Amino acid sequence: MKTHKLNLSFLALVGAVWLWPVAGEAVAPTESEMAEAARWAAAKFKAATDPAKLGPGLYVLANNDPPFAFTYDGRPSADLLKWAAEFTRDQATGLRITAGQEKPRFKLHSGEEFRTPLMALQFWKGDWIRAQNLWRRWMLAHNLPRPGGKLPPVQMAACSSHQFGEMIQANTANQELFVDRYLEEKLPLDYWWMDAGWYKCDGSWPKTGTWEVDTNRFVGGLRPISDHAHAKRVKTIVWFEPERVHSGTWLAENHPDWILGGKDGGLLNLGNPAAG
Repeated sequence: MKTHKLNLSFLALVGAVWLWPVAGEAVAPTESEMAEAARWAAAKFKAATDPAKLGPGLYVLANNDPPFAFTYDGRPSADLLKWAAEFTRDQATGLRITAGQEKPRFKLHSGEEFRTPLMALQFWKGDWIRAQNLWRRWMLAHNLPRPGGKLPPVQMAACSSHQFGEMIQANTANQELFVDRYLEEKLPLDYWWMDAGWYKCDGSWPKTGTWEVDTNRFVGGLRPISDHAHAKRVKTIVWFEPERVHSGTWLAENHPDWILGGKDGGLLNLGNPAAG
């Protein structure tokens, strides 16, 4: 029995003997890397995995050592996932998954509580379209909030993350332009989402911890964009991740005592009243 760490966040086990499709967010390798991964899987494990016949999804080659994962969206291109999970496998075709909070090291004071990670595992038979529909039905029936006893209306939110590296290459002008173009194309935009990277981060959006608008790109802050959207009856959303603090940011430099990890960065200690 071997134990491996592999990046996964949601598993939906189905499919070939050696391949398990799963779902999650991704970053993109090249088209040739995807094709090579599929050909390699077919040859190494004698699985029926012609690249032209693969269905969309992330495939985990569980019997490789170490395990290998790639995604396929149904087109001749692919995304490679990097998620955190751990599983064990035997030398046959089995796959065992253990999920939970990894190595918790904390204590609860009187009146405190915490919630463990939540994971949904879906099994299905049939094609991937049926699997997606089953997932949507379950999500709607058992998870979506119902204010006033009714499902909320369908709403449309959009962003320019794919065009501008989240918000790294974004500025006031191109954000206003995108709002206008959605509306010109008669797309009923309810919310304009200003994604990660609107703050000072030295060109790398994961560098969170200086929660100040980068006024070199957004003169006057984000308010001009919001005002522009609101004038057209479009609301705005601003992305935040306050709990993660990168080294070299305002929080890490000025309040290392607030950080679980200190000046080197880590998690903001939300249990500290001064930090909260």
